[in-house]
Amino acid sequence: MTQFNEEMMIWQYALYHDKLDDYLEHASQLIIEWTDSLIDISLFKKAPHTFFRSELDFQIALYLLNDGLLPLNAQMILANAVLLGRFNLISRNIKCEMLKVSKEKKAGRPSEKAKFTRSKDVLKLLELGFPRSEAYEQVAVQYCKSTDTIRRAFERHIKSSKGLRDKLSHIYPRNNQ
Repeated sequence: MTQFNEEMMIWQYALYHDKLDDYLEHASQLIIEWTDSLIDISLFKKAPHTFFRSELDFQIALYLLNDGLLPLNAQMILANAVLLGRFNLISRNIKCEMLKVSKEKKAGRPSEKAKFTRSKDVLKLLELGFPRSEAYEQVAVQYCKSTDTIRRAFERHIKSSKGLRDKLSHIYPRNNQ
């Protein structure tokens, strides 16, 4: 049976839960079981959740690792469990500072500033005498957008700005009341 002392985390955990004898005995049995050379590590590397039978086993493994008592087989499987858990968090886009997993930013809607800049570029081309379709086309190529996207954004911009409507009344005749 493994000797535990009061300075070890496993001892402190067991004492905190007021189950010193039960937890330490269970931890000793797990050390013996996990030291067994018959364990096929390749099976558990793919599915480490089958190695740790309960949440308590997993918790004890973490404390034993901290105390330097976790057998090598179990260390490898525990490391694999943490890696798989980390990949699971990444695939679900869940942030976890402790495991250095950050959320991937969503593309989201374009900023109003970007829309305004594109509309301003269309306006400059229209003032230079370009036809509307050609102005939309040039700005679309410049910003890697479709001409319809540029046209819709520009028309919305005109509709929302009375001063711009008045300014463009000779270039862009529309009834946008």
